[in-house]
Amino acid sequence: MFDKSFPVSGPLDLNCEFRSGSLTVHARAELTEARVTITPREADFPVEQLFRVELTGRRLDVQERPENGGSWLQAVLGGDLRTFTRDRIFGRTEVDVLVELPANSGVKVAVLSAAVHATGAIGPTSISSGASDIELELVDGPLQVRGGSGSLSAQRVTGACSVRGGSGQVRIGEVAGALSISVGSGEVAVGTAHDTVRIRSGSGSTLIEAAERDVDIASSSGPVTIGLRAGQQARLDVATGSGRLHTEMPMQDSRPVGDAITIRVRTGAGDVIVRRAVPVSN
Repeated sequence: MFDKSFPVSGPLDLNCEFRSGSLTVHARAELTEARVTITPREADFPVEQLFRVELTGRRLDVQERPENGGSWLQAVLGGDLRTFTRDRIFGRTEVDVLVELPANSGVKVAVLSAAVHATGAIGPTSISSGASDIELELVDGPLQVRGGSGSLSAQRVTGACSVRGGSGQVRIGEVAGALSISVGSGEVAVGTAHDTVRIRSGSGSTLIEAAERDVDIASSSGPVTIGLRAGQQARLDVATGSGRLHTEMPMQDSRPVGDAITIRVRTGAGDVIVRRAVPVSN
């Protein structure tokens, strides 16, 4: 096991790159010491030789590197596969990385196949992965996720949120900024969207419990459900190839009077449901 700590006096910018295993980030208020612990799942894995852990100013680097130095991520993306053995390329040497850092620290992560879990309030966050399940408690700032497959769960995002993925479930409890999601397949579920929403999906159900601004959804197949707050007016622009529009609210052909959001939905197959948002109990 590798363990290293650094004295700190405020939020950091974490830059973490490695191939496979798991990453756990604990963000804590009033923390005076950042700590990085790397536990290999194979006893003979030389952590100190193959990982660089350094704090430079506010930047905390936790990076796995090939034997000849540099960055494994740059080597793979650049096609220089000679820097790795076959076992390491396919992630057979896995490590569990634990990072404790001050609350509101920025987080930038690049992994091939590693679960990512963050507790507490982290700052602006960017995650790139090949196949990862991601769980985030609170992102205080913008969130950007790019991945091939795997699920994403974020309880709350205070900034804009952008998600791009091939397959997997996406669940976001509350997002304050503009939300953009594009997935090939998988369920998309959003609790409260305070700003505009744009969703593109190949297949799978789409749910927005409470939409407060304009919504633009296009899906090849799968039901779409959108909730509106009491008193919220909306202009509906809905087209479905083999489905129906269902709503429990009164509709009229004339233009709405007063403030109204626009709901645009296009589906190849699947019903579209517009309903009242379910009140949240305290």
